[in-house]
Amino acid sequence: MLTQSQIAVGCPAAQRLDECFPGAVQSQELAAGQWTLQIEQRRLEDVLALLRDDPALHFDFLTDLTAVDYQRLQAPQRFALIYHLDSHPHDQRLRLKTFIDSETSVPTAKNLWPGAAWLEREVYDMFGIEFSGHVGLARLLLPAEFVHHPLRKDYPLQGTGAREEILAEEEPQESGDGTVLLNLGPQHPVAGGNLHIVLEVDGETIVGARANLGLLHSGFEKLGEWQTYTQFITATDRISYHAPFAGNLAYVVAVEKMLELEVPRRAQYIRVALAELGRCADHLIWLTQQAHGIGVEAVALHALAEREHLCDLFEATTGARLMTSFTRIGGMAEDVPAHFGEMAQDCLRRLRHLLDEVHGILSHNRVWLERSRGVGVIQAEEAIAWGLSGPVARAAGVERDVRRSAPYAAYEEFDFDVPVGMEGDVYDRYLVRLEEVEQSCRIVDQVVRDLPDGPYAIADDKISLASKSQVYSRAEALIHHFKFWMDGHGIRPQAGVEVYVPTEAANGEFGFYLVGDGTDRAYRVRVRAPSLMHYQFFEKIVRGSDLEDAATVLASLNIAAGEVDR
Repeated sequence: MLTQSQIAVGCPAAQRLDECFPGAVQSQELAAGQWTLQIEQRRLEDVLALLRDDPALHFDFLTDLTAVDYQRLQAPQRFALIYHLDSHPHDQRLRLKTFIDSETSVPTAKNLWPGAAWLEREVYDMFGIEFSGHVGLARLLLPAEFVHHPLRKDYPLQGTGAREEILAEEEPQESGDGTVLLNLGPQHPVAGGNLHIVLEVDGETIVGARANLGLLHSGFEKLGEWQTYTQFITATDRISYHAPFAGNLAYVVAVEKMLELEVPRRAQYIRVALAELGRCADHLIWLTQQAHGIGVEAVALHALAEREHLCDLFEATTGARLMTSFTRIGGMAEDVPAHFGEMAQDCLRRLRHLLDEVHGILSHNRVWLERSRGVGVIQAEEAIAWGLSGPVARAAGVERDVRRSAPYAAYEEFDFDVPVGMEGDVYDRYLVRLEEVEQSCRIVDQVVRDLPDGPYAIADDKISLASKSQVYSRAEALIHHFKFWMDGHGIRPQAGVEVYVPTEAANGEFGFYLVGDGTDRAYRVRVRAPSLMHYQFFEKIVRGSDLEDAATVLASLNIAAGEVDR
């Protein structure tokens, strides 16, 4: 949190940029604890290079790159490019904004951060903004012949009747140099039915890979601009469907940041408990796929069985086993049941027993060691440059966890360790995730032992729905209940407010960038999901590997297709 003295001095990055490039910073604003710098478009390339390379700044991590169509709002030009940067050494975050028109070509950032490659392709795909110097700039999610840009404000939610273009299948190109093209997925256990990768193989060695996206066409970001702030909560379940609570939590924390809400402490504790149990459930699905890929069916089946016990707890608490939609802006939909602590402790005992068994079966197993050690190696520098996060980056030696670097909910109140690997291979990713399950158990144990009394939601009928008993007995509560769901009413953040709030989901940094226009719907919804960056890196990491290792490496990245096709 910034101190008053730091706020009074201004943004350090803006000061340094003004020294080197006078006039490049057109404005600076501090909102929701984060600095936003508006940059002159023609100086953007120099500014980005200085922010990355200057030792005093060293924004080494490109968190996200997206755009906003300001057609319906007052702005210097129609489009704005948004860069979210993170400095690991200095633990600082920064937002850059530069306004452009649809005809302007912006210099690529992938020479500074290779992970920008797919992000720029997505902006080109969704908004039609081109990036000069980006070799291979092409659509990312939609077919090449598709002529529209769906996230522009003049593109209707229902589309334009061009469904046949979306459903058109790209024919794989034949190899002409003696190599063989093989399909990994979408019908493959580790591909989840929604991932498709074309591998170019020379003998038993992978010499090239192309990851294809767009099999889901979820359209979460467009949907978020149509639904009200409260209605969109149910959609966030589906983004990372193996850990749906993570999407709920990331979204409502961002909206609460827009509203500057103080959420009751009991609700924060409940959120932490469900988030960590959801992390365990996600890691069990990963373990199932990883074990199944090497033929250890006993571990896979045991992991699935323990996940069912977690689903029993979710059902008893929220009424649903998977898509819970239990979080609300300002708190929770309901309080946890009286026996929540007992059920949670039972799950923790079972999870710790499972960890002991898995270590006994796999951790020193000769076959597993041969299939995982030295396979799919990621260096720490690569992880940072390509925008990798979560257990994938920590296994490579990047000690970065949003629960520690930018605490949300009540994570600053709990004691836990952040496991970090050294080799960055499949084996380290396996060990880090198993240790993360242990640390999640440790956090949940602290929650249920010290769960505070008090309300589970904010006491404001304009933000949080009143209970049924109040609606039936108080006229004012009944009025607020109806107005809460009426078009043009409900939750309405201040016009012009924009926030990006990161959270630490099971796969890595999961955040929402939201722009408000004063209505009950967000003007712009952007989902920063870790799997998109990890899937992009798969094309690089798998080159040079043996063919038999492709599925093992893919499983170790734990790609959620809903995070890819947002």
